Amino acid sequence: MDNYTRLPLLRSGQEVAAYRANRQGPPLVFQHGLCADPLQTVDVIPPDTLHCHHLMHCRGHGTSEPGNTEQLSIATYADDLIAFIDQHIQTPCVVGGISMGSAISLRVAVKRPDLVSALILARPAWFTNPAPENLQPLVEIAQHLANHEASEAKRRFLDSQSAAILRQSAPGNLTSLLNMFERKPHSITSQLLGRLAKDGPGINTKEIAGIKVPTLIIANGDDYIHPMLLADNLTATIPGAKRVVITSKTVDEAAYVTGFRTALSGFLKNFQ
Repeated sequence: MDNYTRLPLLRSGQEVAAYRANRQGPPLVFQHGLCADPLQTVDVIPPDTLHCHHLMHCRGHGTSEPGNTEQLSIATYADDLIAFIDQHIQTPCVVGGISMGSAISLRVAVKRPDLVSALILARPAWFTNPAPENLQPLVEIAQHLANHEASEAKRRFLDSQSAAILRQSAPGNLTSLLNMFERKPHSITSQLLGRLAKDGPGINTKEIAGIKVPTLIIANGDDYIHPMLLADNLTATIPGAKRVVITSKTVDEAAYVTGFRTALSGFLKNFQ
């Protein structure tokens, strides 16, 4: 990763890749989504921010090996992120992420509130329940990849009822999910999608309502996997949370990046 320095992070004998932007400034920890390129978060950091971006490649993503696949979970990723902050930042900081990164950050805010000075939940895909209905297509992709070669797995998914629903209600999501059949190794992609889509943040509504830090929630429409309802539920549950709606990436990627950066920039200015 250009303009980032790799930081050591050893977890149960396994090295987890962690990085810090080569700049000074208050720390911002901002995490990627499930099976996404970790550069997903780098692209939306506003150029004008004074914050220094920190990020961790979750196990099985980027340059982090998956390790024991039975341990792949939101809780494991949250524990890894807590260790990262404890070791390399050692002070309360702004924590957030996109999709799965949002769920990880939400759990960190509940379990270790002493580490979080502000919270950013972008395009949330989980609230409290494990295996939410909106992530069922990911479970099906995982099953197809586990049982068939990638081309056949893709064909079977395209013939499924889930694909038909996405084709009608959120074609952009369908296009994005088809990339999962190209992600290698297929066995790890299947494990990640199956285990994480059936997982949850392992916290309850009362705990979420106890979050006391300023919170920004970024949502977009035209999105079956990241429904607006989840963003609304989090906004209504976290005291004082502010929701910002931006253009969906699948509608206009340039407008999505601009809207995302603008939302982050306005929020982060309060913590410089």
